[in-house]
Order: sequence, then structure tokens, then C-alpha cells
Amino acid sequence: MENRHENEIAVAQSAYNLASIYRANGEFTQAAQYYQVALDIYICQKASIEMMAQTLYKLGQLFYNQGEYLKAIENYERVLKLPNALTSIPPIDLAKIYSRLSAAYLAAKSLGITCYEKTIEFATKSLDICETHLPDEDAVYKGIPYRLLGDAYRFLRKYQQAAQAYEENLAIWASIPSKKEKIALIYHHLGMVYYYQQRYTEAIEAYRKALEASHKQEEPCLSQRAATYSALGLALVDQGETLEGIKNHCLALETLNSLPEQHVRGCQLVTACMHLATACEQVDQRYQQIDQLTDACQAYEDAITLYQSLPQKDLLQLIQLYQHLIPIYVRQKEYSDTINACQQLLVILQDRPCQQDISLQIADTYTTLGNAYECRAYAYAKDIQQALACYKKAATLRLLELGSSAPSVKSSYQNIRSACCKMVDEGSFSEQIDSIQAEVAALKAMPVESATPQKSHSCSLSK
Repeated sequence: MENRHENEIAVAQSAYNLASIYRANGEFTQAAQYYQVALDIYICQKASIEMMAQTLYKLGQLFYNQGEYLKAIENYERVLKLPNALTSIPPIDLAKIYSRLSAAYLAAKSLGITCYEKTIEFATKSLDICETHLPDEDAVYKGIPYRLLGDAYRFLRKYQQAAQAYEENLAIWASIPSKKEKIALIYHHLGMVYYYQQRYTEAIEAYRKALEASHKQEEPCLSQRAATYSALGLALVDQGETLEGIKNHCLALETLNSLPEQHVRGCQLVTACMHLATACEQVDQRYQQIDQLTDACQAYEDAITLYQSLPQKDLLQLIQLYQHLIPIYVRQKEYSDTINACQQLLVILQDRPCQQDISLQIADTYTTLGNAYECRAYAYAKDIQQALACYKKAATLRLLELGSSAPSVKSSYQNIRSACCKMVDEGSFSEQIDSIQAEVAALKAMPVESATPQKSHSCSLSK
């Protein structure tokens, strides 16, 4: 009987070793199967707690590395439920399990599951063990729970606690050579929480330390470095050092352009262009430098072009890009570009759900489009007719949503009057207003599901 038990344990050990080989070769499905075989035998043969804990831990690691965080959590928690686990497992291993469990709960965020309290709970338990049982030479393990606490508090917007945790993490890891590769990311996150607290001077210092650490890495993460350049640019702009902020936004773009094509790079490029454009706008507003306004315009145009190439699109971001770009065209008196951008924005807005804020954004865009046509009318005689059509559509939407006493409705009427004064064959101003009010009355009389003024006022205007 004893020989049979020993043989079964030997088979389990062989399965465990085979699983480790498969795991090392990247064959994770087979690795999981053999770890499970080993575990089933260990449980059946009532093997030592150490053997079962080790196998469950390896299974947890395997699932974690494959992004199956719920399965990882299940296996890590099974370790803790083993008989006498808390007293049988060595403190250093128990600290690792708590840290791994904390990390798995944090990573579950990518699955739409937020368990930050669990992350904090298990990171704190790991830290307590480290503080109580582990000597100074094992300080490396204390840094991990501090980092997890920093991340969880940051996501919970508890920035003071997050900053304290990251500072503790850095104090421990700064002197550990094996952790030098991770220092840049921790400084970046510390800079983020300082920034959210509007502690801009400290944020700038942290971001600069992140970049310094990144440039010392043998294999730096360039996308992360670009994110730090961009974040530093934002902090500098908010600190009032706008020109220095622009330099860092440009460095972010330069770094991203050195990376191979990928979706993440594309998203970062769009964001970096937006940040650069916003900073250039601020310089123009402060110093009236027309070249900076031109740079802002180019950056927004680049962002829109990059956006079009993304496989997954956030239309809200695209709307914001156009809403920033169009006023720059207006200020530069680029009326043809204004008309083209307004028409593209209208197409996007009219595909959005029918809501008051969308209707009013459409009305505002028609107003800007009408202004551009009216300003261009000296060169294109028919543009004044297009301007009048835009003003009427804006007035119809505003009247429908806000009522006749709204200031924006009165403003629309003034635009219509201005256009009518420049025309001789389009009827009087009062006739135009009567036609708008009649259309609004007809729309209000329609069933709710049929009354979609955005669609009925779709942009079919020629340049």
C-alpha cells in the first residue's frame, strides 16, 4: 500500500515536471493539463500541503500570465483554503501568494470587474507578513504590495494614499538592481497622482525621473516613454511653461513614430497630437504667435488623419478634434477648410443618438458653417444662399429644443436677417421666420419616434 502511494506521488511529480517544461516552452494549454493531473493525484493521495500549494500556485501563475484572471484568483484562493495553510506555508511564500492574489484582482479590471478593495486587502496582508517575518535582505518583496496599493488607490482616486504607496515602493526598489527596469513606470504613476492633486512641480520632477530611468534601461518600453513625455508636457503647460510643454509633446510624437505600426501606437499618436495642438493653441492665446496656431492646426489635422486609420474608433474623440480644429480655421480665415470640416462634423453628429445636446451641437455647427459661407460669399455668389439655408436649420433646431425666448434662437434670427439683407430673391426676413416656425410646429405635431430633426436637416450642402 505504501509503495502504491509512493508510486502515485512519483507520477504526480513527473506530471508536475512535465507541466513546467511545457510552460517554459510556451505551451500553456498542455502545461495547465499536467499541473491539473499532478494536483488531482496530490489531493487523492493526501500529499503534503507544500506540494498541493506549489501546484495550485503554479496554476494560478499560468492562468494569470494568459490573462485568465478569474481562474488565477480561484487557484490562489484554493491555496489559502488548504488545511493549516496559513501556518504550514513559509512566510515568504505566503507573502507571494497574497501579492499574486492582489495583482490578479487588480488585473481583473481589464475584464470589466473592479475589485480594488480586494487588491488593497491582500496587498496589505502581504505587506504585513513582509514587515513582520522577512529580513531586510528580502526587501524586494515589500515593494510589490506597495506598488499594488498605489495602483488600487490611484484607480479609486485616493491620490494621497496612492502617492504614499508609490513613494514607499520607490524607496525600496531604488537600491535593488533587479528592479531598476520597473522604476520608470513607478515614477510615471507617481507623477500621475501628483498631477491629479495639482501638485505640478512634484509631478514634473517625477516624470523627469521616469524619463531618466527609462533612458537607462537596456530594453526600454518606448510606448511608455512616449506616454511620460506626453504627461510631462501636460504638467508643464498647466504649470505655465507652455513652450517647454510643446517640446515634450513633440518628443512624445517622435518616440511614437519610431515604433512599429500597431493599434495602441495609433491611439497614443492621436492623443499626443491632441495634446500638442492644445498646447500650441495656448501659446497663441498667450503670445499671439500665428506660427503656433498653424502648428496647432496641423496637429489637429494629423490627429484626425491618424484617427481614421484606427480599427476601433471613439466618435466622441473625433467630434472633439473637429470642434477644436474648426475655430482655428475660422481664426485663420480659412473659410473653405471651415466649410469642409463643418460638413464632416455634421455627418458624424447626425449619426449620434437623438438627444438635446446633440441637436444643439448640430445647430452650433450649422451656424459656424453658415458664417463661413457668408464670409466667403464675396468670392462665390451662391454661398449666401447656402449661408441662409444653414442659419435656418440652426434656428429650427434651437427653436424646437429651447423655445422662442432662448438667446441662441434670437441670434439665429439675426444671422438670417443678415443673410436676407444680402439677397434679393429669397423672400423677406419675416417670410423666412414664418417658414421656420411652421416647420417646427409640424415637427412637434409628429409622433416622438418619427420626429428626428437631426436626420431631416442632414447636410447636403455643396462647397
